[in-house]
Formats: sequence, C-alpha cells, structure tokens
Amino acid sequence: SGWTGWRKAKGALQWPRANASVEASAKSRGSREGGTSPRRFNWALGSVRGAAARSASAWMRRMRLNFLGAAMAGGLAGFQLYIGPDNSNNGEEKAPQKVASYHDPPPGVDYADNPSVFGRILRGELASADYAETPTLLAFRDRTPRASLHALIIPKAYVRDVYSLGPGDVGLVEDMRAMALDVIREHREEALETGDYTLCFHVPPYNSVDHLHMHVLAPRSEMNFVFRDIKYRCPTRWCTLETDVIRRLKDGLPAVPYNKSSWFSRPSA
Repeated sequence: SGWTGWRKAKGALQWPRANASVEASAKSRGSREGGTSPRRFNWALGSVRGAAARSASAWMRRMRLNFLGAAMAGGLAGFQLYIGPDNSNNGEEKAPQKVASYHDPPPGVDYADNPSVFGRILRGELASADYAETPTLLAFRDRTPRASLHALIIPKAYVRDVYSLGPGDVGLVEDMRAMALDVIREHREEALETGDYTLCFHVPPYNSVDHLHMHVLAPRSEMNFVFRDIKYRCPTRWCTLETDVIRRLKDGLPAVPYNKSSWFSRPSA
C-alpha cells in the first residue's frame, strides 16, 4: 500500500505521532467518502514530510551559522591573548593618568542602576584615564589599547548596547561622535587631518561590556592587522561605524541590521 511504501522510502519521517495523526485523519476522510483514497492519503503524508524536512533544514542552517560565529569569536579572543595585551600604544605621549573619581550624573540618572564595569568607573570605584567629560558623556582610555590612541566614549546614563538605541537617540550618538573627534584632535591631530582613524561600536554578542561605548582608534594605519582588519573592521556582523548607526536611526531603522540572538546572522533592511 501507499502507507507501507512511504514508510520504507529513504529519509522517512521519524515522528510517529505526527504520522499516526495524519493516517487517522486520512482514514477518517476515506471512511466518510466510502473508502480510502491512496492518492489523497499519500499527498497528505508527503506534505507533512516536506514541511518537516524544510523546518529541519532551516534549523541546521541556523545552528551552523551560530557555531561559526561562536568559533570566530573564540578564535579571535584566543589570538588576542597569544599576541599580548598591548602592542600598539607606545606612540601616545599625552596619555592621561588613571584616577578614581566620582563623575557627576545627569539629572535623573542613578548610577546604582548600572551593573556594568563602566558603572563602577562612573561611581568612582575604579580608576580611569580620562580624556574628556561633559554633563552627559565620559571619554577614557581603553584598558587594553589597540592603537596609539584608543579611547572609549560612554553615555553616563545607562544604555545597554546598540540594540537599545532608537530614533530618539540620534543626538546622543552624534554627541559621542563629536567628543571622539575632539579627543583625536587634541591627541592625534595628524590622524584627524588625514582621516586615519576609526569610530565604531561592537555589536552584541561580540561586545565585551554591556554598556554602550564607542571605540576611538587612531592612527588606524599603525594598528596591528588583527585589530585593524578583523576585530575593528567595519561594517561586519561584529562591528559597525558610528556614521552607519546615525544614518539608520535618522531613517527610523534599528541601529544595526542584525538579529540580536544570532552570532552570525545576515543583514536585514
């Protein structure tokens, strides 16, 4: 019969409950019509089999992409440890000294709501080498600099990451960009004049701290190729330029065109 042949076919469905349900439904229809209908019965079974195969194939694609993304992140982290923590920061002569100090919050902001390490810096619990400060922003040197000038620009208000940004945050990102350019102008003016710098955000899950921060790297041309061409390469799934974030927010789009839950998703609109 059609049922026996289908069960023996290569790649037969492995979910007996689903098969039994379709079989019972088909037999019931056949009984109402005065007999079984092998053609209709086989068509119903084929539909279930095709849907299950498509679902399994999509699941396998997602798993492969997520595995690839996780492997890339782990490999990059391991290679960073291998080459050392600080390989390109010897050229900056005016690096600020580290000081632990309380940074006055903007009105309505409570640092107690910030669980990240940057919250501890803002509360004065950890020292930071500060470049600049405004009532809403703070710029300080990265703990493990990857360029002669490697600063982080953070909002004092707690913003988790780029996925937390909306169209109303265009001004915030533009202010972060303006502060970044001022820091480059003061400490690496030649890089600003030649455009030899990068301003970017890491995109979760490839970020290291769950508090929005813009990386300021200059001169870009002097960076180790691992960081210049891989870790801070834009645009990629793991890193995005500040100008792209501003453009997308102005257009009413999410800050980045990726699925937050996927390590290696394709861009959307």
